[in-house]
Amino acid sequence: MLHVLGHEERENENREGMIEATFLIPLTQNGNGNRHSKKLWDKFHTELCDTFGGFTKECKVYGQWVNGNGEVIKDHSWKYIVAIDSNRTAELESCLSKFKLIFDQETIYLSVNGQVYFI
Repeated sequence: MLHVLGHEERENENREGMIEATFLIPLTQNGNGNRHSKKLWDKFHTELCDTFGGFTKECKVYGQWVNGNGEVIKDHSWKYIVAIDSNRTAELESCLSKFKLIFDQETIYLSVNGQVYFI
């Protein structure tokens, strides 16, 4: 069951149990290369704030990776940072899995405390 912390609960969280998670969200859809709408970005940002209490959208980054068909994929992405309680990693993975479909992505790169996941 998802428990969304209210403002007062977030203020009282144990800060020592917080860890840093970073992830990349490409600027365009995989299927057609169109840029994501402002409405979609707003929905994503609201979800991050409501679920994890906030985020930092650090910068645009560029990278390349090889997909399952051996094709080189070139992406420009936003890099996000979210501080989460150490026992909420699965909840972040679930959130990113949902938005992976909404953003029409094959994979989302996630790093939690140096541990890398491909969602």
